[in-house]
Amino acid sequence: MSTMKKVFAAVFIVAGLISSGTYISPTPVAASGVDVIEESCRGSRSNNSALCDDGNKSLFGANSVFRQVTNAFLFLVGAIAIIMIVYGGLRYATAGGNEASVKSARSIIINSVIGLVIALMAYAIVEFTLSVI
Repeated sequence: MSTMKKVFAAVFIVAGLISSGTYISPTPVAASGVDVIEESCRGSRSNNSALCDDGNKSLFGANSVFRQVTNAFLFLVGAIAIIMIVYGGLRYATAGGNEASVKSARSIIINSVIGLVIALMAYAIVEFTLSVI
């Protein structure tokens, strides 16, 4: 296995170990008989958060299924673009003056930045459209 593949495998393993701790963390429990979540949602101005949601989802709107799906998809696209920018930077740094490797790394970085800009514009369009609806 090449050195670059070992570096990427190590990065993904470390990222997986770090992010897995956020999913298996224990849920806090109130010591008294007071429902902390209900109390915090009752006086809150941001009752459209996922915590204060009553489970009635609409297709479009402030807390809609469409908005959650597009946000998840755009987050995934943005994360992939950032990973590709880092990958292109590592290829650029390890090119060693080889013109073909430098050109390839530069095109990876440029295409990743273009993809990131497109993802940000798509997010802005979706948010604007859903706020109008």
